[in-house]
Amino acid sequence: MPSGMTSTETPAQAGVFVVSAVCQRFRLSEADLYSQRRLPMLVRARWLVEYLMIERYGWSQPRVGKLLGLHHTSVLHGYRRAQELRRTDQTFYEHIEELEKLL
Repeated sequence: MPSGMTSTETPAQAGVFVVSAVCQRFRLSEADLYSQRRLPMLVRARWLVEYLMIERYGWSQPRVGKLLGLHHTSVLHGYRRAQELRRTDQTFYEHIEELEKLL
């Protein structure tokens, strides 16, 4: 079982929970997160979801893509950008740490 899951939590519930937590943190609606809009705030929020679902819950890129309505190569790009920002952007790092504590 991936580290972020409890014994009673299904993988689908994990996806919904992460999306909800990221939306609450950034004061976004889930419709905005799932939209095709490319505003920087929305893109970074999606990257956080992608990063957390892969790192914390062990989801595959195609599975994360299905959750967000993205192609798996877009998820790969977002995941790599999130890894880079985690190392180079203190604010992004703090967002990840804060969200990981909630999960």
